[in-house]
Amino acid sequence: MALVYQSLGCDAFYLQPLGQVDTSKKHPKYNQAIGPPCDKRCEFTGSRMKIAGPIWAGPLHDKEFVKKLQDHVKANPKKYKTEKKMIGQLNVVETELENPLYYDHGCLSRLFRTNYRIVQLRSAILNAGYKVSQSHANGDAIKTNAPPKVIMDIMKQIVALKPDVGKAKRGPETPAGKIMAKKVEVKADFTIVPEATGIHSAFMPNPEENWGPKARAVGGGKRKFLTAAERSKQNQGFRKKKRDEEEKRKKDPEEKIDAENTSVP
Repeated sequence: MALVYQSLGCDAFYLQPLGQVDTSKKHPKYNQAIGPPCDKRCEFTGSRMKIAGPIWAGPLHDKEFVKKLQDHVKANPKKYKTEKKMIGQLNVVETELENPLYYDHGCLSRLFRTNYRIVQLRSAILNAGYKVSQSHANGDAIKTNAPPKVIMDIMKQIVALKPDVGKAKRGPETPAGKIMAKKVEVKADFTIVPEATGIHSAFMPNPEENWGPKARAVGGGKRKFLTAAERSKQNQGFRKKKRDEEEKRKKDPEEKIDAENTSVP
């Protein structure tokens, strides 16, 4: 178990274990943890650090059980309609790092006001000597054992590849501007690594158009259930019709008064 220290200014995070285990002797010894894992202020933006948790910080998956699931699904291809998605998810889980948290490709892009291919960041992390993987929880996840310092240095050099993109939004007082002002210590190598491109298809596209929740159930069995496309077609012109009625009432207020005074026997 661990607490999470998260910067309020950027995506940097640190884990603070709730304890530590000494296994150097015959019997394991459980001790109090030593911390904190970072300063009170974010080293990149100077922002305060918020604390969350505790969260589970140990191994996420039983890899032996995952292997059995893979074998079972492959041996029964016609049993599950979502077989491809299941295999994709299990493949991601099989190769997923045990680190509990991850960075988000889109969040990093918004933070630095730039755009880049996820394979660039993944390759740079691998070329720096660290590990990287997907996450079963997010198709845009960048799960890695690289410290925040490495991620920030790589992102600064990604920004340098397209310096004019988002430049106006990286002012000196913005989080991105503060990060960019610091010296780069880890030189990034963006040579594409084969391992960085081996992304499993765990997040499959919707099986059909307008896929999602259907209309609520209605008793009696007489009402026809409409698809999203049919409902959309049925409601076409609804707002225009309502506006026309409002305009008509404004032009002929007496008609509105008569309608309001009409009693129903």
